Amino acid sequence: MERMPNVVNFCKGLPTRACRGTQLDNGVRVSYDTADSRLGAGPMITDPDFLVAYSTVAGFYSWRNGLQGSWFVQALCAVLSSRGRVDHLLSMLTDVCRHVAIKYTSDVPSKPSFHKKKQVPCITSTLTRLLYFPQPQA
Repeated sequence: MERMPNVVNFCKGLPTRACRGTQLDNGVRVSYDTADSRLGAGPMITDPDFLVAYSTVAGFYSWRNGLQGSWFVQALCAVLSSRGRVDHLLSMLTDVCRHVAIKYTSDVPSKPSFHKKKQVPCITSTLTRLLYFPQPQA
């Protein structure tokens, strides 16, 4: 990024067709309920609908404030509090990533190697539908 400063503020998605192992997914046989009957019966992937939200990308430090706690948890709570009943979860987690990446910078002047450092969360999803949190019943 240092050699390409003009792309810093652009979304950088890179679809990659790279194996992450040698296993093949045979799926599992399912019969869909009436809401999904248009799909019929057939094989379904074996690991659908997982979502993992890491506080940082692999190999990097996850920061926290001694009084307020983890940057990631602070941002997650703020976003869920303001939009938790309105937006779907992946949209909110994207905003959490942006919030952590932009708002927070470490402040440890006594340890230069830890001073002015950044963090960005990493979201891994195999969700097959948008996930909304329902309104509480009155």
